Amino acid sequence: MLHGPMLALVIIAVVVYVVIRKLMPKKVDRGDILVLPILAGYKAFTSLPKDMTILMNTELFLVCIVSIVIGVWQGISTQVYSKQGILYSKSGPSYIIAWICYLAARILIKLIFEGSLTGGGDWLTWAGIALSSGAMSGILYLRYPEIGKVIARSGERK
Repeated sequence: MLHGPMLALVIIAVVVYVVIRKLMPKKVDRGDILVLPILAGYKAFTSLPKDMTILMNTELFLVCIVSIVIGVWQGISTQVYSKQGILYSKSGPSYIIAWICYLAARILIKLIFEGSLTGGGDWLTWAGIALSSGAMSGILYLRYPEIGKVIARSGERK
């Protein structure tokens, strides 16, 4: 299992990959809308510390608030359009700015609550990713209800 700096590198690589993909038009599919929030949420849940202190709960609360705000921002700034009956999504520069703001807030929260950027807290990063991508997916679904049809179709057996 990955820990510490290696896990941080993997998370950074995944975030960079997702951000680059979001800047190019991409077919809307179940993976982007459902899989990332569910997998990140699962990873956060299975990585939770056994004993949660008041300080840890406060840190989690702040990460949740920041993540949801960032996800809503990303959902509002992402465009979904139909081309020949296929839904595509594309984000712009504000998507990158939102991620930079998330990372800056996450670093600040970590420094305030943990005093350094090293050590534990990977579960908080996964929780943030789950909530921001989940909020973004929710906003996209509210703005573009036809996404629901794409999700339903992608679940059908061929």
